[in-house]
Amino acid sequence: MLDQNTLLIAIGIAAAGLMLTLLVTWIGARRDSYLFSWGVGLGLIVLSVLFYGLFSAPYRPELQFAAFELLITGTAFVHAGAMQFRIGHVRPAGLVLLWMGTSLPLTLAFAAGLSGVGTMVLNLICALYFSLSGYEFWRGRAEAPLAMWTQSLLYWLTGASFLPCAAILLVNGQYVLTERPSNWAEDLNSLVIIVALAGIGALALAINQQRVTNAERRRASTDSLTGLLNRRALFGTVTADTLPAGTAVLMFDLDRFKTINDSFGHGVGDQVLQQFARIIDDSLRAGDRAARIGGEEFCAVLHAISPADALAVAERIRGRLAALPALSAAFGPPTVSVGLAVAEYADARFEALLQQADAALYAAKQAGRNRVEIGPAGRAA
Repeated sequence: MLDQNTLLIAIGIAAAGLMLTLLVTWIGARRDSYLFSWGVGLGLIVLSVLFYGLFSAPYRPELQFAAFELLITGTAFVHAGAMQFRIGHVRPAGLVLLWMGTSLPLTLAFAAGLSGVGTMVLNLICALYFSLSGYEFWRGRAEAPLAMWTQSLLYWLTGASFLPCAAILLVNGQYVLTERPSNWAEDLNSLVIIVALAGIGALALAINQQRVTNAERRRASTDSLTGLLNRRALFGTVTADTLPAGTAVLMFDLDRFKTINDSFGHGVGDQVLQQFARIIDDSLRAGDRAARIGGEEFCAVLHAISPADALAVAERIRGRLAALPALSAAFGPPTVSVGLAVAEYADARFEALLQQADAALYAAKQAGRNRVEIGPAGRAA
């Protein structure tokens, strides 16, 4: 069996290596603040291990108390990082109150000279913080089910490994310690921590890399101004050579948009584009797709919809934009012209529907703008 000092050294090395990896990763992506919180937490845990291991003989309660406070603070930062990882932010006041609430019984126990009771409290607090961290990953399991479930399990197992350490001291009546506890529970706890650190670190970095990849993919497929899909992404989602009956294509072109930019400035023009994008997004169903395909032109693809319902959607979008406040008394509110084509038969081609919707849009412009025109049904050539 490995002696406890060897296990503590192993914990310190594993935690220090993971800490450096997380902090270096955070330096390259400052927006991922959870990496910084985890790195700080692991750094405090390393310091705790150093205090606990180096100043254990002769046993000095005040140094043990300092090591335990470092450990509690480190696990508190790990918990904060887990919250940031799941929801992107934390409420510092609540976390500080939790840390103070957990530190107080530890402080009181050591102040009363009950170092054994303080050690029991320390183990219970660590079990609590690791369990709370596991709960955060469990709540966010939808993002990456297998990885997040495994993260939760590792945190919960680590938290559970602290409980026998407290139980043995309680059963043996060791309310005051004269030396550092050394028993099978302490050894088991150390081994679990070593294994968990390796697994938690690998999974955390893997999930973080997956997030980075997904974010890059979203940026590549999203129009940066409006948040809708861009042209390439929209065309990429319509991958079939032919489309089923009931597929509708809507082409939008904001009326007199150049005049808006020239008269009111490009800032106002951008606001109009963003407002219109929100109107489109709010008006479509979950399975529909919309994109800004260039300048003031937008396109939407609606699935499994009748011509009458597609026309109603187009009219609703047009009407909501026209109901916005006037840009000026002379200009009035922004408006949009819409061209609509619906595949009434099976095997319609997307390119054909797009051309028909574009032709209908041109007809709407020629007919006076701020209107919806319907093109002929699209079908395979």
